[in-house]
Amino acid sequence: MKDLLPHFFQPPCREFLGDAKSEIHHPASYWALGDSILSYSTDELLKISKEHVIYGWDHNPTIFTEGKGVILKDTNGNEYIDCTSQAWSVNIGHQHPRLIKATKDQIDKLIHIVPVFDHPARLLLAKKLADIAPGNLKKSLFTTSGSEAVEGAILVAMKYSKAQTILTLYHGFHGRTIFTRAASYLNQQKIGFERFSVGFPRVPNFYCYRCYFGLTYPECGLECARFIDTALEHMADGKMAGLIVEPVQGNGGQIAPPKGYLNEIRKICNDHSVPLIFDEVQTGFGRCGKMFAADYYEVTPDVMALGKAFGSGFPIGGVLTSDEFNLIEPGDFQFTHTAHPVCCVAASTTIDILVDEKLPENAAKMGEYFTRRLNELAKRYEMIGEVRGPGLNIGIEFVKDRKTKERAMAEAQQFVNKAFKKGVIFGLSGVGGTGNVVKVKPPLCIGEREAAKAVQVFETTLKEIR
Repeated sequence: MKDLLPHFFQPPCREFLGDAKSEIHHPASYWALGDSILSYSTDELLKISKEHVIYGWDHNPTIFTEGKGVILKDTNGNEYIDCTSQAWSVNIGHQHPRLIKATKDQIDKLIHIVPVFDHPARLLLAKKLADIAPGNLKKSLFTTSGSEAVEGAILVAMKYSKAQTILTLYHGFHGRTIFTRAASYLNQQKIGFERFSVGFPRVPNFYCYRCYFGLTYPECGLECARFIDTALEHMADGKMAGLIVEPVQGNGGQIAPPKGYLNEIRKICNDHSVPLIFDEVQTGFGRCGKMFAADYYEVTPDVMALGKAFGSGFPIGGVLTSDEFNLIEPGDFQFTHTAHPVCCVAASTTIDILVDEKLPENAAKMGEYFTRRLNELAKRYEMIGEVRGPGLNIGIEFVKDRKTKERAMAEAQQFVNKAFKKGVIFGLSGVGGTGNVVKVKPPLCIGEREAAKAVQVFETTLKEIR
């Protein structure tokens, strides 16, 4: 894997390479801090990690120092194809030169201003979002993360409905703040926080591979959607404040809805005068082959939450909604670093790059390539239960037995660990925290040669755990 960087970049990532001779290769013992160079070995850095850092996520002790396009490099000089886009956050690829230049220029002008005041980057970003937003979602409320964006979206719906109960789906995931944790389904999110879960009733999600109703699509008539109609009619005490849905469920198993599902729940919400919230923190900004999943499925929600890839690694989130739902008042929802100038420039530049380089289109193209190749593997390897898209939003459900569909949790974890050692970073999610779904969600600039290498590693790793 040492030579992967010079050999596996293909258009549209080629421009990242520049002159291969000018690549910077820092010795593993070098670590930059401000204007000084401190000499720390990898072992010394790991010692600091153990003694001083609290980790809120699963922790892999690998220390990364460089990135270009779809490639990451660690302190030991090992290179990896990043099929996670670092939690689906760098859709334009690592270290895009336009992003670097734009953010550096903004740093030279103004680093921070309290959101009580305005600055050009915030206003221009709001205009740019309005230009690309689906339907009439022309109003922006900025946040510093996707979890905050979901909280803001729920607040908007509650203020509009003058109600507090939000309907959610099985296996939905909406964040790790106390409020969004309550709206999520994963069991490990709930332990010790049960009292905060009141007000978020749950109904069966779309999941054709494991239909809760024992039906088969399309003969089912979208029973999972029609069940929501029943829930809105009978479940809540008083009026429902909204329905929140991930257009493609991410942490819950990388599950895409069947055709017509989102259209049906849009109609149901209209019939009951209940706001529809799309959590597009994971699906937004080209991941599904269109700028937003709302565009891909041709369904416009009343409120949309944004995050992750919005800032290409810079911390920014946002809420998109319409004039009708613009009920936020001063003091309702604002944070010190909201609409940070550098983050706003990063987000604005991200949108420009996505459009100019046609990265959503490349996501659609490369998504078709990945799913075709993975479905070919599924014909030969019984452990692959199902391959799911759309775009570069891919999940592969691992099972021990195709007839019983018993989840292969240990095998999926083993697969991800072994593939990492071979130089490809795959993600892992699972329904209800079961962890049997491998995720393939690389930067949208990935070319066919990098994708082919990732598929090759996928198969060789699969052979080892058959």
